[in-house]
Amino acid sequence: MRQLTLTTSVSRLPQSALNRQQTGYFKEIAEDNIASICQTLAVLTKSGDAQQGWILVLAPQHHLSKQLLEQCQIDCQRLLVIGQKQVHRYDNLMRDALTCSTCSAVLSFLPGDCAELADYQYLANKYQTQLINHCSMQTPTAH
Repeated sequence: MRQLTLTTSVSRLPQSALNRQQTGYFKEIAEDNIASICQTLAVLTKSGDAQQGWILVLAPQHHLSKQLLEQCQIDCQRLLVIGQKQVHRYDNLMRDALTCSTCSAVLSFLPGDCAELADYQYLANKYQTQLINHCSMQTPTAH
């Protein structure tokens, strides 16, 4: 019997092939500054009127207070921010968020060359959960 694993099959693809596979459910943004993050969240919360579910901000590198988000005119009712110190098993949390039916979008902050990013992209496309990665140009923090 032939066994396939997600990690093996996806990680064997060259980066150019992964870029060609991208659909509307995965987007990578090369900036992780607060203005860029707030702009992304504003678009997600405004366009999310048609979609139901949480918008999960997973381990942001910047402190995103409710007051700051409201100053940027971001509706925080469907927004769930989980800080870096609150995340114990990043991989499990990310996979659960992408595959559950209660999240409509996940905003992550992984480096662009993160090995797991291809798996997360695959899950986002498969389960039609929008995944937006704000990759930083700085040295990444450990997740």
